[in-house]
This record gives sequence, C-alpha cells and structure tokens, in this order.
Amino acid sequence: MWVKRGFVLVVFLIAIVLLVHATPPGPTPVPGHTGAEIAPGTITQTQIANNAVGPNELQPNAVTNANIENGAISLAKLMPASCGTGTFAVGIGATGLQCATQSAGGGGTITSISAGAGILLTPNPITSTGAVAISPTYTQRRVSIPCAAGSSIRQINEDGTVLCEVNDTGAGGGVAGTGTTNMIAKWTSATTIGNSLITDTGTAVGIGTTTPTSLLHVMGAIDVGIAGRLENGGTNMFLRSIDGSVQQRVGVGDTVGGGTGFAVDGSSNSGTSWTTFFYVNTQGGNVGIGTTSPTQKLDVAGTVRMTGFQMLTGALAGAVLTSDAAGIGTWQQAGAGTIPSGAVMFFDLAACPAGWTELTTAQGRYVVGMPAGGTLGTPIGTQLGVNENRAAGQHTHTINDPSHYHSATVYIVPQPTGASAFAGTQGTYTQSGGATTTMSTTGIAINPNNAPAGTNAPYIYFRVCRKN
Repeated sequence: MWVKRGFVLVVFLIAIVLLVHATPPGPTPVPGHTGAEIAPGTITQTQIANNAVGPNELQPNAVTNANIENGAISLAKLMPASCGTGTFAVGIGATGLQCATQSAGGGGTITSISAGAGILLTPNPITSTGAVAISPTYTQRRVSIPCAAGSSIRQINEDGTVLCEVNDTGAGGGVAGTGTTNMIAKWTSATTIGNSLITDTGTAVGIGTTTPTSLLHVMGAIDVGIAGRLENGGTNMFLRSIDGSVQQRVGVGDTVGGGTGFAVDGSSNSGTSWTTFFYVNTQGGNVGIGTTSPTQKLDVAGTVRMTGFQMLTGALAGAVLTSDAAGIGTWQQAGAGTIPSGAVMFFDLAACPAGWTELTTAQGRYVVGMPAGGTLGTPIGTQLGVNENRAAGQHTHTINDPSHYHSATVYIVPQPTGASAFAGTQGTYTQSGGATTTMSTTGIAINPNNAPAGTNAPYIYFRVCRKN
C-alpha cells in the first residue's frame, strides 16, 4: 500500500516539475536536482494518467536517482497542495512541498523526452505532446521477497527486498491465538485471542453450548439481580431465591416434586436439600399440599384451617357431616350420628338419605325378627307384587276325636206259664252277667282344606333403608 502511494507521490512530483519548467518565464534552477532522481522501475504505467506530462514539462536531468531517499516521500509531505501567489513548487522536503519565488527572467522549452528504465512514453520519444506511464513489469517486481507465515513487512528496501517482523514482537505489539468457527473471540491474555463461551451460528446464539436450538440458548444458571437465579436441573427448570441459607424455588418439569408437574420447594441449608410443600401433578390433575403423591384432586398432609366450606354431594338442610371408618365424610340428618351402621329404618322419602342404602330384600315383604339358628337377611316366600291384595290365613287343623262307649248289668227272669204270667206277676230274677255298648264318636266336623278363604292383610308402603 505505501509503495503504491510513494509511486503516486513521485508521479505527482514529476507533474509539478514539468509544470514549472513549462511555465515561462522559466524558474530559477534548484541546486542538487538532476535527471537521475527517479530510480528505474519506481513509477508504473498505471500511476501516471494519460497526457499528465506534456512534451515541454520535464526538464532534462531535473530529477536524479540519488536525490530521493527511500521512504522520504509520504502523503503528508505533499502538503500544502500548492504554492502561494508568485511562487512555484521546486521539490518535496522534510516538511512537505518546497516552493520558490518566480523570477522575472529565464525561460525555455522542452524539445524531446526519451523513456528510461521502467518508463513508458507515447510516442517515444515525446517531441511535442504525448503520454508518460510506468511499466507494470517494474512495479510488480519491486517487492521480490515475501514474509513467512506469522510475520509482516516492516520495511521495503530500495532493491525490492523487505524487512520482516514476527507479528507479536514488533514495537507496537502483536496478537496471536486461534479460534473455532462460530465462536465469539475473547482476550485470553494481553496478546492472545481465544474462544469465549458464546457461539453465534448466524440464526441462534448459545451461551455454554455450541449447538444452540433457539434465538438465545443458555446452558447453565442465570443470576437475576443479587437474590434471584434461573437454573435448570436435568429436565427441570427452576426459579430460585439465593439470598441466605433459607431459600425457595418454583420448578416445572418431568421430575419436580413427585413427577411431571409444578412444585414449590423450600430449603434451609442453601439448597443442599429441598422439601416440596406444594405440588401439582399435571398428568393426573391432583394437587398435593405437604405431599408429593396426591391421590385426590386436593390431598393435604396436615391440618386444614378455613373460613368457609361447601360440599354439594348429599347436602341436606340441617344435616351434619359424618365420617365412616375410612375417613370419608358424608352429610347425615341431624341426630343420625348415633345410629350404628347396619340399622334398618323406614323412611317416607323418595330415596334413602345420605349414608343409607335401600334394603332391596325387604321390598314386598313383612319384616320379621330372626329366630335362633336363622340366617340374617334371608328372604322367605314370594314377595308381594305392586299393589297386590293377597289373602292371608289359609290353613288346616288336626284334632283327636274323643269317642266313647256305655256299659250295663243284664238280668234274666224265667218265662211264666201262660200269658198272664207277665201281667204284673213278679217272679224271681236271676243275674246272667254284664254287657257293653259299641264305640261312638262325638261327630265334630273340621272345615275342609283351604276353606274358609282367609283374610286380607292391609299394608302401606315405606322405603326400607340400611345404615351404611
């Protein structure tokens, strides 16, 4: 870059010298300037514009090779860009453009310009008008020796050789180090650059990860202020307080609390161990307070205090809440709390009250006390149909008939002679023995079987219920 700028400056100087020498009256010559001030190959063809130098603009031997020190011409030394009124440029010195006062006499004309080494003239020579250019074959061979990898050109010598310098040992210091594609660089030391924790793939930024999957992907905890932290643990995400040893956190994920869901935890040892106080199972929909395995929609492991309570199932006016052996509460009518389980009662209700179950085996039957040896709840006979008016009392009786007989003493008398002997004439009677009558029953009659028809038993319907 500086070599090309030096060539441009030299061309600019040549143009100034040509302009001065072409301006009548001619300038006063400056001592020490000869035609050998431009080294061969210093100016390329592309560094002098067409028609920039006229046939009478360059005085023979005006610039010599020894009059321009290597590196003496810079952009700053060409300032100011022009001389003042009544003066003209005669050269470039240590402080910039050198001007001289124009004299009244002198003058002259350039009659011919011939091309030297590295200079292209059109036509060659130039006798009136033409173009001056620098041969590209000379400018391209100016720097002939490149620097090795890790070094840079510090100085270009006049013969085209260069002075190289290792990048990290120059007077102004150097930078060394390597990196990884997509990784944001950082200073790993005062003079070395390496990888940081940040990756930029062009579509996503990762902190702590080289494969971000979203616009901002952070692998690790993020502290918020002085007391908050957003952190992940496995497949869970936590928002946690970190102020002091007593800490709290709210977590969501696959293994918070008792499983997949949402949990509120507390710790008294700076997060070494955690206790879950509130847990929502987002798979089953159960909520646990003091438990991580709720079995009901709300499962509380502890005492519940409230200012109000409403349970709609089985609610009755004036009813009281009672519990069974498993702790399941139901509404019961007032006073029903003293009725033991298994009690059977009649109710004038459309359904059995809460805590009671209808005794279906009693439907259409009379309730009779169980005798010794009987089976509890065994139905006997055919139950009555709906509104059936069945006759009751038909039966038979068995009796023993008290049959009897009569006994008597028999006397035999002799038969008298003649018929008159029975006419009041008493004779002597002789006892011949005893005699009995035949057996005879009383004649008691028993009504025939199934007669009479019996009587109908009047009844009324009530619901028979058994206490749970």
